[in-house]
Amino acid sequence: MNPIFSFVFPFREGGEFRCMRNFADVDAASEWCASLLTEGEFCYFAEIPSRTYVFDPVKDAHHAVSMEGDGWRVLEVVD
Repeated sequence: MNPIFSFVFPFREGGEFRCMRNFADVDAASEWCASLLTEGEFCYFAEIPSRTYVFDPVKDAHHAVSMEGDGWRVLEVVD
């Protein structure tokens, strides 16, 4: 079974959208979340141990992906 990744998509107006999905690896997870972003938006995500785990980008190590004019990029990997 593929690892579980948790995603947090913050809204510019406040609030956020959260979801979980299985992907083969971090690259596949990055590509998927980047495909949902429009220019200037970003997403935090991390591999999580189970579907009951609540990912907190403030406390947990994670990746951040941004959509820029020339495509998407991983902004950082926070430990």
